[in-house]
Amino acid sequence: MTELIVAGAGMAGLAAAARARELGADPLVLEKSAHIGGSMRLSSGVIWRYASFDEFRSQCPDGDAALQQVVHERLDEDLDWLAGLGAVVTEDSTGNPLTVGRRFDTQSIRDALSREVTISSDMSLGNLSIPETIEGPLQHKNKFGKDYDKNAPNYEPK
Repeated sequence: MTELIVAGAGMAGLAAAARARELGADPLVLEKSAHIGGSMRLSSGVIWRYASFDEFRSQCPDGDAALQQVVHERLDEDLDWLAGLGAVVTEDSTGNPLTVGRRFDTQSIRDALSREVTISSDMSLGNLSIPETIEGPLQHKNKFGKDYDKNAPNYEPK
């Protein structure tokens, strides 16, 4: 039985599904594309953070400081997790003195994160039983953080 539905099989979706699987869930990843990996498929495979948190804040002053702190403190451990799943590290550094991170083979990231995870391109959800836990119209936030009503006449999905 599907316990978790993940929208998108990009790196974030695949990582969420892989971690959920480790925690005992049975996730279903829905992907609209014929290929998994999202924009990661086109990337150089470098996953990095600023070496100094102060530099991170100076370069991204409008970001959420608490979230930035979590990323800064946990990324190294998360990269170890990714490598432990079988993602192949091709370089142990970014080559930039302001940053730390690793370069991964992107195909190996896709393979490691998608192992034992169900991925479907059937966006109709078929016969899945989804509990009705949301009351009222679905609310979404636009890219500016403002609410808009999915059921409103001017709603235009991308």
